[in-house]
Amino acid sequence: MLREAQRVGLARVFPIETGPEKLNEKLFAPRRLVCLSCVYRTGWIAGELRIGASYDWYFWLPLWLQIECCGETLWAYNRKHLEFIENYVAAKLRERTPNTNKSLASRLPNWIKRAKNRGQVLKAVARLKEKLNGKT
Repeated sequence: MLREAQRVGLARVFPIETGPEKLNEKLFAPRRLVCLSCVYRTGWIAGELRIGASYDWYFWLPLWLQIECCGETLWAYNRKHLEFIENYVAAKLRERTPNTNKSLASRLPNWIKRAKNRGQVLKAVARLKEKLNGKT
């Protein structure tokens, strides 16, 4: 699972529930990584988080949902994130919110937002959705 040659399957990261917690406490709650195609399992307990790249926040493993697109890497954390990207890119009219720095759309890379890349991005999203549905 960890070595590049062996990394072929989907793994899931689950929080280990310890009771009612605040949002910040949930973010740093212990986690368990489980590979769905082999028997590999590992845990994470209160360490460093690395947020905002094509890697898992806790275990720093490459995301399963990533593909080359427009000379860049298109990635998503999960189905909901992928659907957000698809809906944003497919929208004919994109309305701006007053404080755009707080919206998820404001944090998308410019190459995803460009109209000239719309077709390629949507094709890449479709391929990732096929991967999610087990067709590739």
